[in-house]
Amino acid sequence: MRHLLLTIFLAVYFVGHSQMDDYQKDIIDLLRINGTVQEYGWVYDEIFESLKVQYAKAEVPEAFWQKLRRDRKARIDELLPDLSFGYRKHFAHQEIKDLMEFYKLEVMQEAVLMQKELREVDDARVKQFATSDLGRKTVAVKPALQQDLDEIASHWRKDIFKQKFQALIRAGYQAGRN
Repeated sequence: MRHLLLTIFLAVYFVGHSQMDDYQKDIIDLLRINGTVQEYGWVYDEIFESLKVQYAKAEVPEAFWQKLRRDRKARIDELLPDLSFGYRKHFAHQEIKDLMEFYKLEVMQEAVLMQKELREVDDARVKQFATSDLGRKTVAVKPALQQDLDEIASHWRKDIFKQKFQALIRAGYQAGRN
């Protein structure tokens, strides 16, 4: 049932993809400041590490790998509107605005940079947020939200892997061979 709802949700998204509203723009802004861009940058890098292992014997020059990675920012930017629908499913527009204000706090920007969980941050404002209705809701919906985001990102990862794999093949490199 959950997959059906997400499929319907994504279908509606793809129909209206060209029409981004303020709600979606705010979610994307949140994703840019809450560590999501950084996280999916690492995911993008992991795709290349996997490909490099598969193509280790092919002796692919570093310059070719760098060429393949040039679209990193663009590929992450194309993912953000998709991820925004996961957040939209779980949070109202005003809650997204409140989350943006929370993540704009200097202490939260430092926490994002240091990859700290909220419970690891010792700050009165963070503790106040954690006990607020929105803080409790954020914790409560985190597993379902993460499941939705993982499903959305899975398609993104597979698409990138396939595209880069095909580029390596077109360039004459073969996985696992000299």
